[in-house]
Amino acid sequence: MSGHILFRNAKILTCLVFLLMGAAILALLIVVYESENRPQWAEPNSKAAQNLSVIKTETKLNLLDLGKSRRDSYKIAVAICRKAVFDRAMKQIKVAYGWETLDHEFRDAAEHSLLNALDQIEFEDLYELNVYMDLFKMKRYALYAIDTDELEVILQGIYESVNKAVLKLMDEEEEEIEDNGDENETIS
Repeated sequence: MSGHILFRNAKILTCLVFLLMGAAILALLIVVYESENRPQWAEPNSKAAQNLSVIKTETKLNLLDLGKSRRDSYKIAVAICRKAVFDRAMKQIKVAYGWETLDHEFRDAAEHSLLNALDQIEFEDLYELNVYMDLFKMKRYALYAIDTDELEVILQGIYESVNKAVLKLMDEEEEEIEDNGDENETIS
């Protein structure tokens, strides 16, 4: 009877050894797969994501709530896109208005109008192009894109908004100058 128990224990022990070996081989395969199949755009110094219409994000991977990881990634992409649009629009505005010679009141009006226009933009056309989940580092890399034509439409709307604000301020200033001129004529 003891031989039967010993044989049974050896069988269980053998199953455990094979199970552990299988787990080790599976872990090794995952590590090799992760290192070989990582997309080039997920690399830290990737040049593929430097274009304004393509945005690369990196967020913490939450395996229990993948939706949260995706939402966080989208929020980061929107923030990056918003900053890129702001920088590009501000550069164009500075060139168009001769920023260095512009009065502070006009600068403030242009910046305020630009920020208001950006706050109203939803970036609904920003879409997830590709996703890579690095289980080893627990990171979620995502590539978001927005059509360049859509960006141009957004920028054109911003330029028009800023232009209206600056022109309105110029008209108010002209009216003020005219009112002061009329007062001077009545005094003399």
